[in-house]
Amino acid sequence: MGQYNSKPKEKERNIKPHGFQGENYTKITPSYMALYDGIVSLAEENKYSDLTVICGSDRFLVHRAIVCSRSAWFAEKCQKTIGDRKDYSCPFIPMKIWTEPGEESQIIASILNFLYTLNYADKTGEVFIGSTEYNDDHDYDRAEDSETTSETGTVTEGGHVKESSDEETLFRSPSPTTSSSHIIPTPSSSDAGILRSSNISNTSSTNPNEHSQRAYPSPLVHHTQIHCAAHRFTIPSLATVSLEKLRSHLWKDNEVWKVELLPAIREAYRHPEYCDLRDALLDGVCDWGRRKWFKENKRDEWEAAVVEFSSFRGGGVEKSLEVA
Repeated sequence: MGQYNSKPKEKERNIKPHGFQGENYTKITPSYMALYDGIVSLAEENKYSDLTVICGSDRFLVHRAIVCSRSAWFAEKCQKTIGDRKDYSCPFIPMKIWTEPGEESQIIASILNFLYTLNYADKTGEVFIGSTEYNDDHDYDRAEDSETTSETGTVTEGGHVKESSDEETLFRSPSPTTSSSHIIPTPSSSDAGILRSSNISNTSSTNPNEHSQRAYPSPLVHHTQIHCAAHRFTIPSLATVSLEKLRSHLWKDNEVWKVELLPAIREAYRHPEYCDLRDALLDGVCDWGRRKWFKENKRDEWEAAVVEFSSFRGGGVEKSLEVA
């Protein structure tokens, strides 16, 4: 995995919440800005973490007070580890939780990025919070058993504690040779060009350089995936921001729909359990895409999408085709 040892230039440290622009009338008081910068610095400097989020071969060092207070998914995962104990103070040994099978590190990184900065990068693979490569076979075995280490022993998801040897309860932080703070600034709402690749590993690959060559999804698909993830991880504010980013992306790039629209639709309809998400996404996507498709004589491709997804016929889409 890549190592990032140099800090970004001051002009690259313009980390702001989504929607904030220096030129607009939005004002953040110095006290609020100090609070915001302090939260961002926790991830930026990789300090005081008490929770390790493990996704495939990647680990993310985070803070329960940040992620659990803003995501019901993280709160429930940590509660299962804590069990019946009422002590929520930071344990001597950081807690570990594993994401569900099938989750992608790039999506997890974007989620964590948002929880700390109220923003996430518009392009997949560009993140603020990095990860460290995770190859501890002992912990992989424990992941299969859904167990996590605590101060007093190993706590199962049922809250039962069993004694562990001193060797088992040693703090397993990333070693100096493999650890990376991955200090990569997030974009302001008006500039995403300052980002660099996070080099998050491809968990399905054995080639350490392959992840830098993989084809990341388009921004439109990326925002769709983040919107789905916001529902899975119960982060309503992220769902709102991702939808705003999706609509903004459609507006500012007149050519985006030619290559990105159908893949985004397929991604949305791949998750039928999120009916409200799907409807919200397609409310804007269908309207703009339909009109632009007809202008370019792409009606046959649009009609093919209607045939491919039976549920896509609802919401007035098919009727719009008839009168277009």
